[in-house]
Amino acid sequence: MKTRYAILMVALALGSCMFQEELSPADDDFRGNWDSDRYAIQIFRNGYGIVDIRNRGRCEGNVRIEGDRIIFRSETESSTIGRKAFHIDQRPMEDSNGVWFMILDGERLERL
Repeated sequence: MKTRYAILMVALALGSCMFQEELSPADDDFRGNWDSDRYAIQIFRNGYGIVDIRNRGRCEGNVRIEGDRIIFRSETESSTIGRKAFHIDQRPMEDSNGVWFMILDGERLERL
């Protein structure tokens, strides 16, 4: 029984990697490291992302940008949060001081 469970878990982990998609060129501005008082986010071109919610947990795995939402889905056992979705209030842009920022769920995140 334990062997079947282990094989099933490996198959699910490998299968979830097959569904990871690269970010579209229109969403390249989202790539990079972003930080705020509440969140620390890393987004990579290959569709992989990490969101750390301070004092709450972490979601590490697939990231998708769909319309006005950005969705992180866990693909690792080390993640303490299985899924985290944000509403995109402001897509990444540069402010008058040359700082790149975006606003997710009302929270301003600045690119590091």
